[in-house]
Amino acid sequence: MRSLTLVWHRHDLRLHDNALYQGLSDDRAVLSVYVFEPASYARLPSIAEPAWDVARTGPHTARVLLAAVDELRSALRARGGELLVRHGDPASILPQLALAHDADEVRWHEEPGTEEMATAARVRSAMRGAGRRVLTEWGCTLYHPDDLPGPDEWAALAHPRRKHQPKKRPAARACVGPSGERAWRERLDSMPRVMGDWRRAVRARAKPRPVLEPPERLRLPAGETPEAGDMPSLAHLMEPVVAVSVGAEGSDGSRPLFGLPAEVVRSIVARALEAPPAAGLSAAGEAAAHARLARFVGGGIAATADRSLADVGLDASSKLSVPLALGCLSPRQVAVAAAAAGDEAAWLASHMEMRDFFVFSALAAGGALFRRDGWRPVAPQPAAAAAWRAPGEAREAWARWATGTIGLPLPDAAMRELLCTGYCSNRVRQNAASALTKDLRIDWRAGAELFQWLLADHEVCANWGNWAYFSGVGADPKQRHFRTVSQQLKYDAAGRYVRAWLPELAGVGDEAALRPHAHAVAGWPEPLVDPATQLSWQDAARLEECGRLICDDADDGQGPAGTTRE
Repeated sequence: MRSLTLVWHRHDLRLHDNALYQGLSDDRAVLSVYVFEPASYARLPSIAEPAWDVARTGPHTARVLLAAVDELRSALRARGGELLVRHGDPASILPQLALAHDADEVRWHEEPGTEEMATAARVRSAMRGAGRRVLTEWGCTLYHPDDLPGPDEWAALAHPRRKHQPKKRPAARACVGPSGERAWRERLDSMPRVMGDWRRAVRARAKPRPVLEPPERLRLPAGETPEAGDMPSLAHLMEPVVAVSVGAEGSDGSRPLFGLPAEVVRSIVARALEAPPAAGLSAAGEAAAHARLARFVGGGIAATADRSLADVGLDASSKLSVPLALGCLSPRQVAVAAAAAGDEAAWLASHMEMRDFFVFSALAAGGALFRRDGWRPVAPQPAAAAAWRAPGEAREAWARWATGTIGLPLPDAAMRELLCTGYCSNRVRQNAASALTKDLRIDWRAGAELFQWLLADHEVCANWGNWAYFSGVGADPKQRHFRTVSQQLKYDAAGRYVRAWLPELAGVGDEAALRPHAHAVAGWPEPLVDPATQLSWQDAARLEECGRLICDDADDGQGPAGTTRE
């Protein structure tokens, strides 16, 4: 075997701050590889509803992924390297490439998530069985797992003023993965459940590692021209979910996807196919991520961004969730840029810590992340999980929630934006999740599965962790029930967001946009949830006193919006 390294890219589609390209000797050749895995796009049984299928990677994610992989290929070629694109199972593809090119080493980043870890374990076994050296790194978080508090340190660091008695720890669970993962599990089994405690302990113990420089030049194997391989089309990747002609009831014997009519699924795919390759959030890739980071932080926008609004415009949010999910940008790069901008951008680094919390919680939870009753369930639950309905038992409610027609403007607008674009703000995601789990009482995992397929910025840890969190069964035991009408009054009082995504409200005033059911708005559906339950007690009292929610507004609920409540 010659001195040749295969670099397997996964959710790390960047060259800056990428440990896989460090420590390469001058005489070592490099071939980079990205594998499109059919299993990521195929139909598979839902864990929330046995009567239908789901899919992991949807059209919005696939669209930005294709752009990011293509840009990575261009960046590697500019440095003398090459990105081989292949289609199939990495556990078969990578050993074949190692044999064909006589490679002695393969490198990749470890990733949280049970499927991701199982795939890596199969690749590791195949490569070691073929006598190849395996080197793995960790690069998806702000803090490295090796730098987190040890099993006996968490409690004292999280609550330094308390007196702590050492407790006997349970034995570490057996696991698959890199050689250091057992030590990671031992650390993470003892991590605090509350995010604030976790962050306090980590800040006291760890520091982010330095950002790594990209490779200046790469060397291809001498005497051969590797077959680069063709990039797939978005239409090709989406074939498994649109090829079957099936109604919502599975009339031809096939199972419906997400319990939705085929025309709904096809319309979602069609919107992604019609979008320009570099429009809006789809401007993915490392260069676009760096440009966005520089504009948002270096340009001073981060200091004035109003991040709490329902409608998070281009200058009200970092819009870095897509490149972070694809690994076009690392959390350490974001934190460094935020630190250089001063205190007014410090919230960005804080958000990277929140993201870390969900990543490490998912790593600790393993398969328990996908249980209905969650990881480390709290007993008794204030809102008993036993009361959740399977989505098939409440199919009409499920379908109306998924298509944004439950009759509550804020969660309906959130779902319609998500269906069209693959994105909506964190504020409205929370409201949609609350409506499904706390009001419609439908198994939260059905929502997590649909979001996984719809979100352009999907990350398994953030998506599933947040759904469990807001459903009351996650790592943090807090119980949250969003009053969606009051949330709209607070974060979208002028109705700009809901009008943008709900054409039924386009011509109505502010008060009618808040309570269309009470203003006989044409075409507005009968609410599935009593709108009176969607008010905080303060807003309910205001409505009782004034007969309206915007008491200082001259709007009569029929014409254009007038002066609105701040």
